[in-house]
Amino acid sequence: MLLRSLLLILLGCGSVVLLFLAAIWLGQSRLIFRPAKDEPIPESLLAYQPAEVWIALQPQAVRSPRLQAWWFPNQGVTPWTVLYLHGIQGRWVDTEDRLLQLLSLGLSVLVLQYRGYGRSSGPFPNEQRVCADAEAAVAYLAKEHAIPSDRLLVYGHSLGGAIAAELANRQPKLAGLILEGSFSSMRAMTQYRQRFAWFPNWLLHQRFDTLAKVRQSSVPVLILHGEADTEVPALMSEALFLAAAGPKQLCRIPDGGHNDLPKLAGDRYRQAFQRFLDLVAARSRA
Repeated sequence: MLLRSLLLILLGCGSVVLLFLAAIWLGQSRLIFRPAKDEPIPESLLAYQPAEVWIALQPQAVRSPRLQAWWFPNQGVTPWTVLYLHGIQGRWVDTEDRLLQLLSLGLSVLVLQYRGYGRSSGPFPNEQRVCADAEAAVAYLAKEHAIPSDRLLVYGHSLGGAIAAELANRQPKLAGLILEGSFSSMRAMTQYRQRFAWFPNWLLHQRFDTLAKVRQSSVPVLILHGEADTEVPALMSEALFLAAAGPKQLCRIPDGGHNDLPKLAGDRYRQAFQRFLDLVAARSRA
């Protein structure tokens, strides 16, 4: 009788553990992505007359899931276009100053909303899906605006940096890669965030291994990070810089946080970006 009771207790405990692990496995992406609702564009950006565009994920399908994006055409002298990939929330308040800096440099910018963000359709995002979304944006720019990958800069902020690094591996002819406030890997982030330090590595399938991706890529990369960033430590950008295989530049901003670099750094941010544009231009002429 006692043995039977013990077996029932062990079976019950085992079932609870298995259910817990299954919940973590299945709900992992919901711990990472926090899609923002559709928001109006800030007035400061409306001056650039952006156009709302839609990107079909399955162009041949009758009812293809579609991604919402905003196209900011610019009449500047620069030949470069930027594909901007936002972080976990994708709010305009976190993006506005960054876009204003890019547009002031004469760059055209496509701001992508991953599936589940803004008014984009499709199931809840995960690593595989958002990387496919970024590839669809590259295809859209090539088809609709005749922008080849060697004239395209991919800019990823925070989580968007991991997506951008993956895209640079899939699109090795990209003109350049910009990583701002990006982490080295999701595993490193679980260790940095003490409340997730218990998370077993074998259970982590949303890996976002930015460090491995920059090691494999020869695309020129600019890495920006605020030294006072409490969301993602600046040491992770140093690790990315050391690992990057291609031409690379690193700009660390004293007192810079996770979302305020363009506004706080001002001219220094702009100068770092201009130096990178010069590097990209020189490489394209070589």
